Amino acid sequence: MEPHVIFRRDKGIPQLTLRDRSVLEWIGQQYGVRLDTLTKLLGQHPGQSPNQPKTTGLLAARNVYRIVRRWEIVGLATYQKFWTDAPGWVWLTQTGLRERGLPYAFWSPRQGTDFEHLHTINEIRFRLEERYGMLLNWQGERFLKRDAGELTPAERNKLHIPDAVIRVETMPIAVQVELTPKSNPRTEKIIRSLLDRYAGVWYFVNEITEPTVRKHSRSFPKIKVYKLSEVLPA
Repeated sequence: MEPHVIFRRDKGIPQLTLRDRSVLEWIGQQYGVRLDTLTKLLGQHPGQSPNQPKTTGLLAARNVYRIVRRWEIVGLATYQKFWTDAPGWVWLTQTGLRERGLPYAFWSPRQGTDFEHLHTINEIRFRLEERYGMLLNWQGERFLKRDAGELTPAERNKLHIPDAVIRVETMPIAVQVELTPKSNPRTEKIIRSLLDRYAGVWYFVNEITEPTVRKHSRSFPKIKVYKLSEVLPA
């Protein structure tokens, strides 16, 4: 009698792990992620491989590339290196967005993006999640823009969308990453718009933008100012 043979149609097709699904969703929420941040995200859940990371919280580069390649094979993500002296970027395909249930239009950094600004926002989210864990609820700009699409044109014109909104316990706080200086009137207008809708604003500033933001923070006690040099490691 012939033995019963079961043919698997998914044989040879990479399977997604819980870590894959969690990290892919994080990437989709943030538009995209630079490879060094991705390495830390994956390192939070190193998986069951016997090749555990030598440095706590970091995977070996070859393992990160292997994971990204697996995502590319199943059509969920794209990887590209844009400069020889900087890490590459990973972002979700339209299929990847659908697979993770994210209702956003496709985005690609090839369409033009402020890489430094986006990378800084990603790093801040990573640090805040390290600090607050499950207490932190993060809504990124991608979510906020989609939510604002339901407003009337007149309402949108008055609205300043922050880089993110966080909730630690119940209070909604706007997050602003300020890397390029704005005029005093523009800064004040943004602050007033944000404080009309949120309980406070957390500004993350560099040495160029700090003076203007500090000046206005004296008039608005619900603003907190953090130096990026102290929040993010060099």
